[in-house]
Amino acid sequence: MPTTSSSFRLDALPQDIFLEILDICAAHKGALYNLSLTSKSIQNACLPPLYRNVDLSTHNRGRLVEFEDELVRELWADADGDYVPDDARLRQYSFLRTLTAHPEYGAFVRSFTWTLVWTRSPYLTSKLKDIEFSIWNVFSSLTNVQDLDLASLHYNDVEPFVRQNPPRLFFSAVRVRLLGWMNYGLATSILYSIDPSKLEHLALDNLQDEGQYLDGSPMRFDDAERLLDRVETINPDGSRAFMFPGPMRHLLKPLEGRCTALKYLLLRKAGQEWSRMMGGWSPEADEAVYREWASFLCSVKSTLEVFVFEQSRAPLFGNISKMWEWERSRTIPPMDERFRRLFLPVLVAGKWPHLQRLEVRGVGRWRGVPTLDEVSKDQIRNAVGLQVLLVVEEEPSRPCTKFHGYD
Repeated sequence: MPTTSSSFRLDALPQDIFLEILDICAAHKGALYNLSLTSKSIQNACLPPLYRNVDLSTHNRGRLVEFEDELVRELWADADGDYVPDDARLRQYSFLRTLTAHPEYGAFVRSFTWTLVWTRSPYLTSKLKDIEFSIWNVFSSLTNVQDLDLASLHYNDVEPFVRQNPPRLFFSAVRVRLLGWMNYGLATSILYSIDPSKLEHLALDNLQDEGQYLDGSPMRFDDAERLLDRVETINPDGSRAFMFPGPMRHLLKPLEGRCTALKYLLLRKAGQEWSRMMGGWSPEADEAVYREWASFLCSVKSTLEVFVFEQSRAPLFGNISKMWEWERSRTIPPMDERFRRLFLPVLVAGKWPHLQRLEVRGVGRWRGVPTLDEVSKDQIRNAVGLQVLLVVEEEPSRPCTKFHGYD
């Protein structure tokens, strides 16, 4: 009579069947993690799919209606770092500890989504958690990340380590989304490390500059208002010296003519809705953004399949909307005037040989007349061709917050 063994080894299965089981489990992180605990050999096999897609973010949660009230009438997760769940920080700390102990795991990560939310004491002292000092080493170990979604939503302007990132990060990325407010050095350590000829997808999603004084330290809110008569300056070596907070500039110029494979481009920014808007709005700095974006767009039109442009009002706060309606009746919004004068000419000039979809949102109207009137829309349509899906909407898809400096 044949004997029957009660033991069964999953890793003894034919490799193709074993890998198929891993792929099925990979769709359910909990199942894959539990499977990895069954034996040492199975754990080693589970590590690559277990770390392939890492999402330890909080900025993609959408609108946080549960925190809104009569004063804060619109609140979005990608615009404020004060509403980060405690468990999200704990999960990040756990990842940092694991990668510090096993930096070799970093090579398994292909997709990385992270929200930078550095700890800050209410007494304006550093007080970073010890584990947070490992973050740049951990980021440096992520050498094979191809999809990067990185947000910076923190209020720590006193800890130097926050701005001591390595000069090269995520150099294998081909799809990049950056948002929130960050120091210029962090943005360049990513975009200037990538081979631009391999970059396929770029989204500057309301990416903000935290601003800086001549000594390189981040700018405070009250100084951004007080020093508005100052002119932004660049050092002789090309580095930035004095910069206002707000939509990031001086970032795309070095990439012009080099992004020969770029298929998707999203440029979204907070817009200046009225001329006397608080928060250190420098007209010269804001114009520089439109000029830089227009110039970069010219350099990638020949390869783009999708282009999204959006400028947006600030989130509703108290009675601010009434002020906006009153101001809008008096003068064309500065953001619309800048779009019409500096950006529209690029949209209607030249050809878009591979374009499939073009979206323009948040360019409104003044005294009942759309800034993008029918003549302008026809010009865009003639430039892109009838086969392109053209979306032109006066309202933005969502509000965008301008970073005014640290308080």
